[in-house]
This record gives sequence, C-alpha cells and structure tokens, in this order.
Amino acid sequence: MKKFITIHCLFLIIFQFAVPAFAARKASVRFGKELYADPHLAGSTNEKSCLSCHKADDKKMLKKVRKMSKEEVSQTVNRCIVGALKGKALDSESEEMRALRMYLTFLTNDCYE
Repeated sequence: MKKFITIHCLFLIIFQFAVPAFAARKASVRFGKELYADPHLAGSTNEKSCLSCHKADDKKMLKKVRKMSKEEVSQTVNRCIVGALKGKALDSESEEMRALRMYLTFLTNDCYE
C-alpha cells in the first residue's frame, strides 16, 4: 500500500509539471502564421512582430529564405527576435521555431525566381 501511495504521489507531481508541456501547441503552418504576427513572440518587449518589418508577400525576402538551410533560417529568425523585437532567442528545435520555419517554407512555395 505504501508503494502504491508513493507511486501515485509521484505520478501526480509529474503530471502537475507536465500539463503545461501538453498544453503547448504543435508546430504547424497555422501556428507559424499566428506567431509571425504575434507582438509578444519570444517575450518581445516593444510590441513589434515579424510582420511589422517583413510582410508575408515580400518576394525579395522570401527568395532569400528559400535559399537558406534550416539552421540559417533559425539563426535569422532569432537575430530579429533578439534585435528588433527585443525578445529572447528561441531554441532551434522548439515548436515555435519549427512552426515559424514551416510558415516561411509555406510562403516560399509561391515565390518563384
């Protein structure tokens, strides 16, 4: 019985801390689009979003993105987040960064040289 209570309590403690992780959204184009326009992305402190400087139909920007590797896109996004947005860099494999890359990749599909 004591072992059952210990395991049960341990499960409750783990579940309590795991719930926020389950509440996080999965990477998707739609989530990336929302993040791209979000003035609070990565703790932005100045109400700017990616969309403030980079319009989604900016063919010049999209041609550059199309030629970048996954790592280069992540670095470029983080440079803007830390610089222009005054936020905190995202982990390159976070759901948010993955969603932003998915959205940018989606946008580049309409961008022909």
